[in-house]
Amino acid sequence: MLRRYDRSDTSDERITRLETLVAELSTQVAELNDRVSALEGAGAGTGENSGAAPTGGDTTLSGTGDTATDLVELQGVYILDVSCRDGFVFTIDGVNVDNPDEFVTIPLVGQPPVEGSTVITFEGGRYAFSISCSGAWTLDMTSLG
Repeated sequence: MLRRYDRSDTSDERITRLETLVAELSTQVAELNDRVSALEGAGAGTGENSGAAPTGGDTTLSGTGDTATDLVELQGVYILDVSCRDGFVFTIDGVNVDNPDEFVTIPLVGQPPVEGSTVITFEGGRYAFSISCSGAWTLDMTSLG
């Protein structure tokens, strides 16, 4: 969006606003880097199924606060049900640690309290999820196959 030049808007004020914006963006980038590191660290085990819950059936993960989950072995179509009780914003994303190019976009985002569900197809492998929720959260995964 273009802004008209305002003579009362001094260079010092613009510099201060830009510095504030850069600081805010730097904080957001650092938070994203922390989430990526947490997801990558979840896949640091050794062996094919190291640390992964078994494939198939129903799986429930729960916790409190921002979390990178334990590994869960998934393949096929699942219903994901989530809830988050407190916080500013709720987000969840996942990664296949056996195939880091497979980043799972989970369209469940909102301002808590959040309760929602979606259907996701997993290609197969060990998955870790990054949960952003200040309060108690639950992730239920139910296999449809």
